[in-house]
Formats: sequence, structure tokens, C-alpha cells
Amino acid sequence: MFHSRCLFPILNFSLFSGLLVCELVIQRLLNPWMLGLCAIGAVGNLYWAFVVFQGEPSELPGEKIPRSEEKSAIMCDLDKEIERRREIEKVEKN
Repeated sequence: MFHSRCLFPILNFSLFSGLLVCELVIQRLLNPWMLGLCAIGAVGNLYWAFVVFQGEPSELPGEKIPRSEEKSAIMCDLDKEIERRREIEKVEKN
């Protein structure tokens, strides 16, 4: 569906914070369990989103570019090695 790592924590945070706001604004009788669970859920998901945003840079999609550069460097080295071996074969034949 979506390939973003931060989508799920943001959706969860918006759900719990929306429930918390509804609990505080709409209902006049405060339910302490609902209020507590919504507050814990919102804070927990906010922390989770923060951890996901601060993730390791090696996990980011932008890191695929150096891998392709590494592959092209390896291919270039292989081409040079093939040329070198062909030169050696020519010298051995002569």
C-alpha cells in the first residue's frame, strides 16, 4: 500500500489525539479511563513517530544511489581486469 515508515505512527497519533480532543470537548462527564488511554496512546505514538523520523540513515531510500554507484565502480573494475587479462593473453601468444 504505502511504503512510508512514518505513516503508521502519524495515523495512530492522529487517532488517539482526536479521541482525546473529543473526550475533552464533547463530553461533559470526563471518563478517566478513556482520558488516560487516549493520552497514553497519543504520547506513545508521538514518541514512536519521533524515533522513526530519527532512524538510521542507512535505512533511507536515498541510500540506494551509492549502492548503484558501487555497482558501477565494480563493473568498471571488472572491465579493466578483462582488458588486462586480454593483454596478458596477447603477450603470451606472441
